[in-house]
Amino acid sequence: MNARLLLRVPGLVFSASVLAASAYSGEEAREIKALAPADVGALLSGQGMGLAKAAELNDHPGPAHVLELSRELDLTSEQLARTQALFESMSERAKEVGRRLVNKERQLDQLFATRSATPQTLGQVLSEIGALQAELRGIHLGAHLAQVEILSSGQRARYGILRGYRSGRRRGRAGASTLNRDARDHASTRACRVSGSAGLVRCQSKPASRARRLSSSCPQPVSAISRVCGCRRRSWRATS
Repeated sequence: MNARLLLRVPGLVFSASVLAASAYSGEEAREIKALAPADVGALLSGQGMGLAKAAELNDHPGPAHVLELSRELDLTSEQLARTQALFESMSERAKEVGRRLVNKERQLDQLFATRSATPQTLGQVLSEIGALQAELRGIHLGAHLAQVEILSSGQRARYGILRGYRSGRRRGRAGASTLNRDARDHASTRACRVSGSAGLVRCQSKPASRARRLSSSCPQPVSAISRVCGCRRRSWRATS
């Protein structure tokens, strides 16, 4: 007979074995229990891990993504060189601190694995881990702060649109429509063709993202092309 403890609540029956299941199940096999292998890899490789969100989402671009969008942002050779140097410095410092943080997390894990943790040893290790976490976050946030000094206000606005943080159309500001239109022009490369016989425009739009190379055709009357495809008249080319 399969004996299982059942907890009865009016109208409901729960199996104790189900209630006891933990979201941590399986993580006991990790080398460092508090860090997933992906977290260890990210720390050792100097990745951002969302540590600079306070800057990134408040109009302070980061060097890694600025380099990815260098063409769309029209970086000058000087801006590109300064951004590359900033990224390399940030990455090297983050890797070093990340390595030390992983080692401290491993030390914390071993304190409990060997049953040797005491209030004193625990407090010391946690203090060191906290300091390293703060240092690592400061490295990433500081890089975003320095990147702002390299970009123009227009490039920062384009960056926000390209990253999806702001809309391409804003109201209530003088000159905002021109700024957003220019940003959209940088965000995608369009080739529009006018058919002389049918009076139609075929707009092929390719997103700037290197990860996706999608194209779409949208035949529209010439009068509607600027509204539908966002193409400028000077970019139209006649086709046979």
